[in-house]
Amino acid sequence: TQTGEKMASLPAEQSALAEAHFLSDDVVLYSGEDGLEAYDIKAQKALWKGKPATAIRISGDGKSVAAVYKEESFATVYDATTGKAKKTVSFQGRHQRVTVNDRFANPNDNLLAINWDGTKLCASFADGSLVLYDLSRPEEPATILDHSVPYVHFEGGFYENYLAFSASTDSKSVFAVVDADTKEQTGGFSEDGMFGVQTDENGIYVAYDNILVKMHPVTGEQTPLVSTKETIRHFAVDDDQAVIAVDEGFAFYGKDAKLVSSYQNQNRSDLVLIA
Repeated sequence: TQTGEKMASLPAEQSALAEAHFLSDDVVLYSGEDGLEAYDIKAQKALWKGKPATAIRISGDGKSVAAVYKEESFATVYDATTGKAKKTVSFQGRHQRVTVNDRFANPNDNLLAINWDGTKLCASFADGSLVLYDLSRPEEPATILDHSVPYVHFEGGFYENYLAFSASTDSKSVFAVVDADTKEQTGGFSEDGMFGVQTDENGIYVAYDNILVKMHPVTGEQTPLVSTKETIRHFAVDDDQAVIAVDEGFAFYGKDAKLVSSYQNQNRSDLVLIA
């Protein structure tokens, strides 16, 4: 990034669903044309390869990788260091939502998440269901949402031992927090429109309409991060700072939800990664 010199050119899966994530400062994990690949940028060599994959998730401790290929009905969990397949998780005939032409667009409608220590996996499916898997016994999944409601869009992930997610139809959205051990819901609500949900090692973040908050998983206490007059289309949070994308621009917020700076832009900014 200091010189602009190209360090590597890596052939990828020909799909808009293909992903790439940093496993460490020097290793990138990506959807290669021949399968999932861990590539050492500094050494300029592949460290290991796996099965074809488009959706890729890395556990918080960096030791496990979960991957799914398009609409296949299983996930593979790998050892992040060796690439050895540790577990195959059967979706029992279900599959994630995939567009008709996945080379053209990725609507980002699916939820696929692995918890901090790689012991639990959660996946949403095209039939509107959401299922939690304990990787010590993945053949006994816990259904968090069944297919009785036609949910078409999911967001969320794990924070500590809690699964936080939103599930949306074309007009309504539900948000919920579930204890991943007891499978009991600790909080949640529903509204017209859509909830945006993100999680990381620091907390649970929920956006709705023009407000972004950090939410306690048990008490439901909300810490304001952003309050604006515009609809929040996308966001990223780092500690107590946030950046949001709106219909015609983007803005930065600091402590106490105070606006730091804003920028006008004729194009929406949520089509690129904000981080």
